[in-house]
Amino acid sequence: MKQVTRRLSLQMAVGAAVTSTLGVSSQAETEDPAFAAIAKHRQASADHLASIYAYDRTEPGTDAYYDAQDHNEACCHAARDAAWDLATTIPTTLAGIAAVPQYVNEVEDEGDE
Repeated sequence: MKQVTRRLSLQMAVGAAVTSTLGVSSQAETEDPAFAAIAKHRQASADHLASIYAYDRTEPGTDAYYDAQDHNEACCHAARDAAWDLATTIPTTLAGIAAVPQYVNEVEDEGDE
């Protein structure tokens, strides 16, 4: 039998909340700011990762290198700002309340902070 941990308890609560809101999830996604914050964070994180790869592939000391470095820093700040927006956004629906910890667990499972 699996030990009940805080994380497992949260996942079970999220699962129950998502299951109970399946019929209104499309409406909730258009009304709840949590979904917009999740989408913004997901895109900013993807942009940041892409900028890291581009920066790593440029020749050090060249103009392209410094441009890539500047772009990487801008993407890093955008990802951090998006994370803060997500952390401070108050969900307005049950589906939003369930979606935020589920998304945060996904990010954590991928090894991100």
